[in-house]
Formats: sequence, structure tokens, C-alpha cells
Amino acid sequence: MGSATAAARLEATVFRVAARHLLLDLAGVLCEFDSAARLERLAAASRLETAEVDERLYGSGIVDRCDRGELDAFGIRGVLREQLGLDCDDLELARLWASAFTPDDAVLAVIDDVAPGVTRTLLTNNDALLRDTLPLVLPAVHTRIAIPLFSATTRATKPSPTAYAAALAVLGAAPPDVLFVDDSESNVDGARRMGIATIHFTSAESLGRELADAGLLG
Repeated sequence: MGSATAAARLEATVFRVAARHLLLDLAGVLCEFDSAARLERLAAASRLETAEVDERLYGSGIVDRCDRGELDAFGIRGVLREQLGLDCDDLELARLWASAFTPDDAVLAVIDDVAPGVTRTLLTNNDALLRDTLPLVLPAVHTRIAIPLFSATTRATKPSPTAYAAALAVLGAAPPDVLFVDDSESNVDGARRMGIATIHFTSAESLGRELADAGLLG
């Protein structure tokens, strides 16, 4: 059993070293995510109770519909204004919507050390409004990502196999070409079932060590 385990670990290491594409989650990896902060800011802007904003957006299923790509950015802005009675311009609305995300500087520093030959790709369950305004609302993330893949574009959310298959198709890659990083165990398990090497994110420090072990740091 011991030798089998050691062989499996060696195989996984070789598998990771071959990766040409690094797939990174947004909420919980590149950014700290606080949905309560988004709700509180939207509540302040709309003069509604936070619980009411939560029910109108999350409880009603609107956020899930957005993540599945059922609404484009224009439609999302319209729904937010309709549901919350918001009276602000498009940029301020985008900033309110993105207020759940705070870039993690320690993680971004690790990503800066990724070898030049490795494509840094965002694979996130998120909507068209965030996708289209990413350079404005999260520039620190945008400048570090070569290919942003949003569920609103692929019409598939992790951990569905379709989400990973779509990412592979866009990259023109096979599972051994990819290393996937996510803080969600279910998302990591979904990628593993597709034959993709994974890192279950817990901290910037451990991410740096694992990427170094995988030979992906420059």
C-alpha cells in the first residue's frame, strides 16, 4: 500500500509539472469574498434592509440566473435597478456589484511569480456584469489574467463537468496540460474527476509551495 501511495504521489507531481495552463478561481483564491459586504452596500444605496436585498437577489434566484449566463450585463443592470430601485450610473452600479471582492495581495504576489510560459486563466462562477467590467472594478486581477473564463460565458458552473470541458476547449488543452486551483472541495473534486491536476487552496503560502513543487514558478 505504501509503495502504491508513493507511486501515485510521484505520478501526480509529474502530471503537474507538465501543466501549461494555470486555472484560478476568483472568489476565495484571487480575491477574498464577502457577500455580506455586497449586500450591505447595496442596501445602503437602495435604502432597503439588508435582508430584503438578500431575498430579492439571492432568495429569488436572480444571482444564480446571472451566473448561468441567462442575463447579459445590460440585463443585470436593469434587474438590479428594478429590484432595488437604485439610482446610480453604470460604473457605480458595477462597483457596488463587485464590492464582495477584495483582491488578495499575497496571492497576487504568488501569481506574479508564475513562469512566463504558463497561461494564467480565470475560471469562475460569475456573471456577465462582473465579466464585462473586470478591468474597471478589479484591475489588479484583470492585469494578471490572460484568459478570463466566466460561467456566464460558458453557460456552465463548477463543479459541472461541462464547465471544465468548456475551459479545456477554449484553451485547446488536454487535462494533463492544466493545473486547477480552487478553495471549494467540490470544485476541486469535479476537476479531478475530469483528470485535471488540482490544488485545494487554503493560503497564499501553501499555494506558493505547491506551485513551486509543480515547477510552475519562474
